[in-house]
Amino acid sequence: MSTVRIREIESTGLDGWDALVRRYDQHRVVHTQSWVESLEAAGCGRPLYLAFEQQGEVVGCMPGLLSSVGGYRLFGSPLAGWQTVSMGPLYDASRVTTVELLAPLIDHLERRHQVSYIEILSRDLDHDAMHAYGFEGRPVPTWRARLHPGDEARTLRGLTENARRNIKRARRLGLVVRIEDDESFVAEHYQQLRQVYRRGGHGIPFGRQRIRACFASMKRSGHLLAISVYLPCGRVCIASGMFLMEGRELLLWTWAHHPRYRWYRATELMTWTAMQHGIAAGCESFDLMGRGDFKKKFGAELDETKMRWLRGRPQWLMRGRDFAEVVLRGKHRVSGQVARLVGRALDPVDWRSNGSRRPEACVMGDVDLVRALGLAGIRAVVVAPPGAPCRFSRSTRACLAWSDPCDQQAELVEALIDYSSLQPEPPVLFYQEDRTLLLLSRNRERLGRAFRFVLPRQELVEQLVDKAKFQKLADCLDLPVPPARTLVPAHEPPPADLEFPLILKPLTRRPEQWEPLAGGGKAARIDSAAALRAFWPDLAAAQVTVLAQALVPGEENRIESYHVYVDEGGNVVAEFTGRKIRTSPRAFGDSTALETTASPDVAELGRDIVRRLNLHGVAKLDFKRGPDDRLHLLEVNPRFTLWHHLGARGGVNIPALVYGDLAGRPRPAVAQARPGVRWCKVWRDRAAARQNDVPLLDWLYWVIGCEAKSALAWDDPMPLLGAGLQRWMARVTRSNGATSGQPDKGGEWHDH
Repeated sequence: MSTVRIREIESTGLDGWDALVRRYDQHRVVHTQSWVESLEAAGCGRPLYLAFEQQGEVVGCMPGLLSSVGGYRLFGSPLAGWQTVSMGPLYDASRVTTVELLAPLIDHLERRHQVSYIEILSRDLDHDAMHAYGFEGRPVPTWRARLHPGDEARTLRGLTENARRNIKRARRLGLVVRIEDDESFVAEHYQQLRQVYRRGGHGIPFGRQRIRACFASMKRSGHLLAISVYLPCGRVCIASGMFLMEGRELLLWTWAHHPRYRWYRATELMTWTAMQHGIAAGCESFDLMGRGDFKKKFGAELDETKMRWLRGRPQWLMRGRDFAEVVLRGKHRVSGQVARLVGRALDPVDWRSNGSRRPEACVMGDVDLVRALGLAGIRAVVVAPPGAPCRFSRSTRACLAWSDPCDQQAELVEALIDYSSLQPEPPVLFYQEDRTLLLLSRNRERLGRAFRFVLPRQELVEQLVDKAKFQKLADCLDLPVPPARTLVPAHEPPPADLEFPLILKPLTRRPEQWEPLAGGGKAARIDSAAALRAFWPDLAAAQVTVLAQALVPGEENRIESYHVYVDEGGNVVAEFTGRKIRTSPRAFGDSTALETTASPDVAELGRDIVRRLNLHGVAKLDFKRGPDDRLHLLEVNPRFTLWHHLGARGGVNIPALVYGDLAGRPRPAVAQARPGVRWCKVWRDRAAARQNDVPLLDWLYWVIGCEAKSALAWDDPMPLLGAGLQRWMARVTRSNGATSGQPDKGGEWHDH
């Protein structure tokens, strides 16, 4: 006969329940009053707080809830479906045994409360005793990790290398972790849980009320650790979890993430944050609740000591319970599959990519760069001025508001970060001008958390863009650059020791400042000291610092180029060579006609210079072939260029290769570029051809045979048409505004 008696603790005596629970080392948060109240609030049943007494002293306790199904009374500590990791009796094993507890427990439940079915979840009960009293045991495995209070580094070493790497990456990307205490967390967390269940083809087995009840009750008692992870903007929640702490244990209750943002691996950062809080609170164990081999990444080991004990009278109740479980799981499975099919229909791209879309390409450049990506099936979001042809291309998916990279740098950076913050994963960023290159390089830390891009080291970028610094670098590395010196017309007279002819070019080119001086050319030719003196006042008035460089004789068609992509390991991934055919204006002008070449000496010298510069990323090296056939290096542009459209048509699509590498896709085999593939800018090349005495019919025949035409293609005709129409409408609007005395788009008044 057991000497143990059972006493029910009424509501008036519950103030000391948690203190009673904490007497026993094996207690868990689910034994506390707040947890039982959360189950009651979720409609799981009526609470029952039991104390085991022996000779007038309390030697154990046990919480549970009573519920009814089909006229039968059930007692659960807990029942399945309550999202409760265990309960079961807490007792002093040195004073009382499982057998001594069971006899009065069963008698009390069956006689006083007419309970027909009992279910207990515990890892402390004696198996032989449970079987002797008619209980059937079923293992309930879980994953459990050790925590080391006061030694966070030791705990971190217990995680797998992959988990540690993902945590570091999430921090580097600028993900924002927040500890939540507002009940608005519940709606977002439940929505994420539904998405995770749906993607697995399951219906969620509990309602939002269960989450809300747990959140409110656990927060009130101080057990709750609710965590959310946001994109760097701090507005989009991509992962969330509810963790519970009591005594020496941290417990994962629920965690979830938005499948479309899974690239960020926010779950690792969120879980490690919870582990850090647990370590600080003195927790020694972390129960990750349930199955899932992926939990091993947090240093967890499989724990199979917990058992679910079932007892039914009559006996068929246990079989009925199993049948009900099968039916319920089938119901959730069917609802989950239906939701999954609906999801596939509404967003097939998202489902094909297993929750991770292909990252977007964001282009700060012109239509030729957009077209190169489009030839690889990559649509882009463009950052370009109103009226730019690339805004009308079929390869353009969307356009961002334009801010000038020189005069509105802060605005453009913020706009880029805002755009990126709303994407499932960081877009791949492309840049085509010196001003966007400098913007990216000088803000690489912030933009690097929002985008993926290839970029040389910052010091090298500054040296290559600034012509004076590049000249010093060339002298240091013994690069084949024509001799040159820096002149500051605003603060010095024309030097008397220069050799002529020479060319003058700005250290950093801004077309609106330089072109009025040089007539549209990138440089100005000076043939004598008298010509320099005549030009000097204009340079001084414009406050332009210039580089005076020895002239390499020859027409612009003597300029050849080397184009390359070097990965982070220093390997040349792709390369091709080309030459200019025509420019506008004829001397020092912008390219209007180009072609690919097969020039081994250009490629060999280009590779050597890239190696000496230790350059990673993309680059275009311009050479001019002198009368003696020697190659002179004119400049190195470490950015994407319009040449990449021509290269793509020739079989070497460098932007697509960069995109693939940054997006983590397998790199295709790269062939050699076909020589003789041509590109032209039709609306400007006719004037250039006329200056070179090319007859109209010959030019038309040549243009028709061009494989690449800027802003003009049979399968993409709108860039040229759309840009031309918008610019015409803008001129009409400005003209009407000037005539009527209304402000134009720039806000300036013109009254003629």
